[in-house]
Amino acid sequence: MVGRTTITRNGQEVDCFGKWEEDSNAHCVFENENYDGVYADGARSWTEAVEKVTAYAKRCGTVLLEMSAV
Repeated sequence: MVGRTTITRNGQEVDCFGKWEEDSNAHCVFENENYDGVYADGARSWTEAVEKVTAYAKRCGTVLLEMSAV
């Protein structure tokens, strides 16, 4: 997939795919597939999106593996 970057936040290394736009959402893949879904909370960058979603994953006791811009 085009535009891969890896960002580490909250002790989790996340592969991010695609170009992040201000109006982007992201499909999220977690270690525990029960949490897989779409993040749509208005982040301004991949870094901000990863920060928020890894914090969520940590609270839920899982790990965020990758995000893809949609």
